[in-house]
Amino acid sequence: MVETHETWLRAQTWPLPALDQTHRAYLRAVEETMARLRDVEADLRTLLALEPLRARVERLRCFRGIDDLTALTIAAELGDARRFGTAPSVMADVGLVPSEHSSGSKRAQGAITKTGNAHLRRVLVESAWHYRHHPVVSAALRARQRGAPAPVIAQAWTAQQRLLRRARQM
Repeated sequence: MVETHETWLRAQTWPLPALDQTHRAYLRAVEETMARLRDVEADLRTLLALEPLRARVERLRCFRGIDDLTALTIAAELGDARRFGTAPSVMADVGLVPSEHSSGSKRAQGAITKTGNAHLRRVLVESAWHYRHHPVVSAALRARQRGAPAPVIAQAWTAQQRLLRRARQM
């Protein structure tokens, strides 16, 4: 279907030379973007071939809202998660904890601090949006979980249930 659309696009003609020139420029821009995408995908395959990173990525992909690129981003940007003692310390490092303005006996919490790695924070927030829906193992998630260790799959299911409850409490 994509090839049919591309053939159709290339067959378009325009009454004015300026429109035809603009059309060809847009087609070249699409070709260049597709070439860059192929390069990025090749780099991604190379990175996924690294054993320690691949193992972390495969475990992360068992969670809802996390596929190849998101898992690779989390694994690469976070590094070894064992360096953090608790989940709240990870969130503090990424900047996903509320800011606080205190003076004397007054304590006021505000928006998240947004300190730390902004790219990792954005990817985590995007993934978290998937947990606002009722827990379910979709066909795509089931395919990503195929061959994964049972404890990781169980942890992913528990996360779905816990995070939906947490979202509804908020």
